Amino acid sequence: MLDISNGIDVQQAKITKRAMPKKKSDSKFGTLAHEWIETRKSRVIEATWDKDWSRLNRFILPQFADMDIEEIMPKDLLEHLTKVAQTNGAETSHRTLRQVGAIYEYAMTIGKIKYNITSGMTKYLPKPHETNRSAILDKTVLGKYIYTVENDNECHDLVGCAIRLLPHIFVRHSEMLSMRWEDIDWKKNTWTYSVSKTKGKGVDTHIVFLSEQVLAILEEIKGANK
Repeated sequence: MLDISNGIDVQQAKITKRAMPKKKSDSKFGTLAHEWIETRKSRVIEATWDKDWSRLNRFILPQFADMDIEEIMPKDLLEHLTKVAQTNGAETSHRTLRQVGAIYEYAMTIGKIKYNITSGMTKYLPKPHETNRSAILDKTVLGKYIYTVENDNECHDLVGCAIRLLPHIFVRHSEMLSMRWEDIDWKKNTWTYSVSKTKGKGVDTHIVFLSEQVLAILEEIKGANK
């Protein structure tokens, strides 16, 4: 059918319109950030997700909320987070980057994007000031630490699992990193390993009893490596 007055083939125009890619309004960064924080609410206490959202609302959403997530360039995000580090501290910029990275991971999971542009960006931000920290001796503080570690965005990667293991098994970092699957007795729930004695006097055999929490973390690592 022709729109003679305007010289337009109406039927062809409809076909062309249907073939045109539709703008994915639900792929805006702000929309995905809202969806991500809703998933976060079911995993952490209100005080935790509220801090996460406040940080995003202050440092990220004003600049990127209305942009399609695929339109955000790594260079622009890095420059913005560098400014956050300069005005609000390096630690704040690193925390903000972790939350942005979690949103990108969520977007990848639901098929909105193929790549996480925040991957590897941490090393290009100003480093937080390092301070020597004393051991945690207060059981309440220790409990809060363990809770924070268990609910961190990266608690399921290899480093995160290692950090989650340490409060349960109380061994040296080097000993834990040398753990082998063949040294674990899954029936007796034990881990047996050897350490060198001082002054070349042979080796000592240590047996560590593994709690249900530790076994669950080890199963998680084992499953990820299959």
